[in-house]
Amino acid sequence: MTTKTPTDQSSQTLLEIAEKRQLLRAEQDKETDVTVGRLPEAILWSISLTMLHLTMDLLVTHQYVEEIEWSSILLRATQAFPVILLLIYLFHPHPFPSHLTPTLPVKIQALSHQLFFFTCSMMAGSYFIHITNRYPFYAVMKQVPPLGCLWIWSVIELDILWATGSLVCSCIYLKLGNYSFW
Repeated sequence: MTTKTPTDQSSQTLLEIAEKRQLLRAEQDKETDVTVGRLPEAILWSISLTMLHLTMDLLVTHQYVEEIEWSSILLRATQAFPVILLLIYLFHPHPFPSHLTPTLPVKIQALSHQLFFFTCSMMAGSYFIHITNRYPFYAVMKQVPPLGCLWIWSVIELDILWATGSLVCSCIYLKLGNYSFW
């Protein structure tokens, strides 16, 4: 009978073999590589948020029992796309900084990003609650789709604690303003 030594190939674990061949390091290097540039990422985000804008526009129009005019809904979504694209290109974090905006020091970049979107989320949420409770239906129909997209995008950009805090602030605004939830 032969005994296997620790250096024997058959007694090594898969992790040891991968470490010996430096496969784990190659996987870590792949994770840090940026495969999609800033503009393609902004385009993908913009398409998704434009579809959200179109859906919200359609739902608000249907809610107020208005005749759905597809040409005007598609026109508004088409007009919203470049605005959404520009906002995402400028403000969505990416490993490569934008050439259009000044860069902040790395130490405060993440905090400033969270503070900016926290403020946007609170303001958009509060104004969304205000207009849906106080303005006539036509004003609501015109303002809700872009404002809703801004609010949802702001919450998506936030970490979970910041997002929860912004939603709590919107709920407090709802209660203190004596607004109706339904």
